[in-house]
Amino acid sequence: MELIGMGIVGCGGMSFQHMLGLTQAKGVRVSAIAEPKRENREKFIKFTSPGIEHKVARDEAFRKRVLKAREMLTSCVPYSNLDRMLERESLDAVLIVTPHLFHHRQVLDALEAGLHVLVEKPMVCTSRHGEDIVKAARKSGKVVGVAYQRHMLPEFVYMRDNVQSGKLGKVEHISYTLYQDWYQFTKGTWRRSPKYAGGGELMDSGSHILDVALWITGLKPKRVYAQMRYFDARVDVNSALTIEFTGGAIAQIAIVGKTTMGWAEELTVTGASGTLRYQQGRMTRYDDRGKKTTPKVPRRATATPVGNFVDAIRRKAPIAAPPEWGLAVARLTEAAFQSAKKGRPVIL
Repeated sequence: MELIGMGIVGCGGMSFQHMLGLTQAKGVRVSAIAEPKRENREKFIKFTSPGIEHKVARDEAFRKRVLKAREMLTSCVPYSNLDRMLERESLDAVLIVTPHLFHHRQVLDALEAGLHVLVEKPMVCTSRHGEDIVKAARKSGKVVGVAYQRHMLPEFVYMRDNVQSGKLGKVEHISYTLYQDWYQFTKGTWRRSPKYAGGGELMDSGSHILDVALWITGLKPKRVYAQMRYFDARVDVNSALTIEFTGGAIAQIAIVGKTTMGWAEELTVTGASGTLRYQQGRMTRYDDRGKKTTPKVPRRATATPVGNFVDAIRRKAPIAAPPEWGLAVARLTEAAFQSAKKGRPVIL
């Protein structure tokens, strides 16, 4: 098995999570990292932070993964920017984990260098940039994916299979709510800056929610009406979207970024002959007569976005979230921001 030479672009918080995913992938060499902040580069190469050290002290399995990550990073070369890394390193692929507004240019540069690309969500912040990446990805023939991990999680795969096989009948309504203390933990970070983030909670964690609503149902948005609250932030914190789909289905999506309850996720898909409800990992099913059951969700081999990415490069599996999904989310997000600004529904 030939080693896949991987470069990591951006060494903030999420890069640590993806590095842990890479420890479970076989035949990968982390050859280089690109990160403008020296402090971030040093922390990442040493693979240490207060949170990691705390968990290492109480979780033996986690400790082994951290040790493997440190071993994989011992010979990696640090760079202060992507351009220099692309010029000097012989890579096969890159993982892009940078602020949102950097993604577009960095993905295109990596594809132009002949590399496979996995990019964190959101793939881009505008539909035009999304179209650029889809076009470039198709032309390159390289694997390009977005790190939407719910495409591999058993509960969401189960919901998608049931919805798209017609077991719920025609989809009539989707209700999806995300609660997150985003307002509190993003204070003072780039995620609150329009210059780097392109938007707030809807663009950030909300990207996962819009993606799942589209991916599970396969429906095409026709019209969206959105309201947003910024509080004292420069970006959106709370959002409420009503989406009308081609075919008549309606979705109500709430992204609540200012709450004291931490993280909570609730999704209900209502069809003409059945309903599926997901609440914090628990699945409930209602049949056409209203009978309530707890379905057995088929277990799947543990998969991470980077693990799937490596498998796709080796042609062992399709990429779970190709760039077309990133474009679909960008179009819907863009329309939601336009609606909130104009105070009226926007047609996609």
